[in-house]
Amino acid sequence: MKFYAREWDELILISVLILYIIGLANIASASLVGTVFLKFNPFIYKRLVLQVVAGVLGFFIAYLITKFDYEKLKNPKFIYSIMSLNISLLVLVLVIKYVRHMPVNRWLFGGSLQVSEFSKIVTVVFLAYYVSRKGQVSATKELFFASFIVILQSILVFLEPDRGSAIFLLFMGFVMLWVGNAPPKVLYPATVAFGLLAVAFLLLKTGGNYVEGRFAAWLNPFVKAN
Repeated sequence: MKFYAREWDELILISVLILYIIGLANIASASLVGTVFLKFNPFIYKRLVLQVVAGVLGFFIAYLITKFDYEKLKNPKFIYSIMSLNISLLVLVLVIKYVRHMPVNRWLFGGSLQVSEFSKIVTVVFLAYYVSRKGQVSATKELFFASFIVILQSILVFLEPDRGSAIFLLFMGFVMLWVGNAPPKVLYPATVAFGLLAVAFLLLKTGGNYVEGRFAAWLNPFVKAN
């Protein structure tokens, strides 16, 4: 079965557009603040223009995806290949971080790819394939495998550190098992495991005051973030 653009959910599309516009407004605010005190410089619009181009490209890719038959994603070679690639990239991010003695590293290729965002997409595709292939995730060994993949990714992301994305991956794992009608004997232990790890992520502190500094800079653009 193939999806076409006319079948797009209008509510989701409008929500994405609103979030995109809010993002542009924030980038414009952060990029252009203070320019009233400076001479006109066209390069100050670079980030804003790049974001607009990226947004247009993203919507075009979304349109192409609606024409893709998702049944083709059931190919196990494809599923395990993208998951292996994803985990390898997460490990590479950490290797670069520790080799260069960086307090925080979430990006590859000069800031062009934030692997944790790619992980979210891969996790949904992988667990959807896994649950649909197994029918219901009921066997203990299947639970261990599915949970291990989600937990492994979340730990790697947390070490970047990216606390929010790490917890979100755990939440996605729970939601996918729940939506996939996992029986209680599987869903309950998985929920406990994901929940305990999420609490641990909340209690542990990594990366210094990086997040606090970025948030302070967002509240007050004249404050330099760490």
